[in-house]
Amino acid sequence: MIEMDVELAISRKVKILGLDYRKSEDELIWCSSTMEVSKLFWVSGYLICMEVPEKSFEHEIETGEFIISQLCFTKCPKYERFKSIARGGQIPVVDMSSMKLFQEIAKVLATRESST
Repeated sequence: MIEMDVELAISRKVKILGLDYRKSEDELIWCSSTMEVSKLFWVSGYLICMEVPEKSFEHEIETGEFIISQLCFTKCPKYERFKSIARGGQIPVVDMSSMKLFQEIAKVLATRESST
């Protein structure tokens, strides 16, 4: 059997270029549906919509820095797998509570929300 070396290369830094608080779930869901976002994220009582540029992953591999070009968020105390879209249909919501990246983002959102 061939042995394989496994190396963890965890991102050292996350850079969010644009961060906006939305007044309601409906506002965030409508915006995400018009922008053709395929899914939303939920962590620590927040519903999140984010745009990650295609080259962000390449940049992360080269530098260890993960780029999010735009992140919008709103309060959402209860996790639900799907959110209804006003024009009909649903958008999936992924529970990211167990992921370190999203836990750290939620900490930033909590401080940002209190200053809004």
